[in-house]
Amino acid sequence: MRSFVKKILRIFLIVLISILYLFGIYLLFLSITDYKPQKIESPDQIGNIGNIENNQIIYDEFTILSWNIGHAGLSKEMDFYYYGGKNTKPSIEIYQKNLNGILNMLVTYSYVDFILLQDVDVFSDRSYYSNQEKLVSDFLPDFAFTFALNYDVKYDLLPLYAPMGRVKAGLQTLMKYKSVEIKKFAYSSCFNYPKKLLMPDQCFLVTKYLLKNKKQLILINTHNSIVDDHIINNHELEELKLYAVSEYIKGNYVIIGGGWNMNPPNFSKVKVFTKEYPLFHFRNEIVANYMPYNWKWVYDSETPSCRRTNKAYDISTTATTISDFYLISPNIEILNIRNFDLNFEFSNHNPVLMNVKLK
Repeated sequence: MRSFVKKILRIFLIVLISILYLFGIYLLFLSITDYKPQKIESPDQIGNIGNIENNQIIYDEFTILSWNIGHAGLSKEMDFYYYGGKNTKPSIEIYQKNLNGILNMLVTYSYVDFILLQDVDVFSDRSYYSNQEKLVSDFLPDFAFTFALNYDVKYDLLPLYAPMGRVKAGLQTLMKYKSVEIKKFAYSSCFNYPKKLLMPDQCFLVTKYLLKNKKQLILINTHNSIVDDHIINNHELEELKLYAVSEYIKGNYVIIGGGWNMNPPNFSKVKVFTKEYPLFHFRNEIVANYMPYNWKWVYDSETPSCRRTNKAYDISTTATTISDFYLISPNIEILNIRNFDLNFEFSNHNPVLMNVKLK
């Protein structure tokens, strides 16, 4: 009996040591291949630039669309492992339905001047290794574009029963004007090791355009970390604020749009949604005095912009909120803001359209 117990213990120790050894090898692999973005990079304006003849914005009014397309994998049928669900990718049939729907919707919105996209996959297992950056550009021949990588994990082993695998994704800004400067600013990473090895390296993507008054339009596409940690969010917000205010001081016009993964200031005090959508609040709400006086937070309070993905979407039970919105400098007037209610058919976010006028 004693020898049998020893044998079992020996087997258990061998298995345990083997698991720890394999985990160590995996951790080493992630550490060696970890994506470490430069603090500031200069992406190119690429794509269909030959079709663009406008060197400056000659009008005072223009339109912007922002949409987190959820890598065409987080449609109404889906839940997501990292947000409390079980799945990491849809079936190929659902993915293709989502991708086609997103591309067709973008064509519908192709009358706009600028498009800000988040969660655009370029080489990921979860999106069947399709290059969404190129597909979007091909469907929108009247736009040039730039791309900023913010998520590059060689192999995500989680969840063990259905690993997410290779992930490579980022932000894409499309424009009908030639940009005079493009910069990608990586947010400072505050995730602890080894968690940071599997997390996106979030950033904001800046494109600058010459205006007829010789000032510049500063258009910022941001995607912030989705965390419950105020410290991480505050670090990112402070970096974004310093840049935006510095450009406004120069006399430029600043617009920030994208996926904030936070609620806008005073959101908890605002009556939202004209329909009976179940509502949730992020733990992190941007503080009311975050920006200087007269900067404007712009969002559509009548329609949710995103949903929880802990389960498939059900209009009567799935919690929704607003985390996709804009921030504009005091020298810009808001004309209209609208969340297009797509019932989360193709993504866990709805597109947000804004019309503005320069003062």
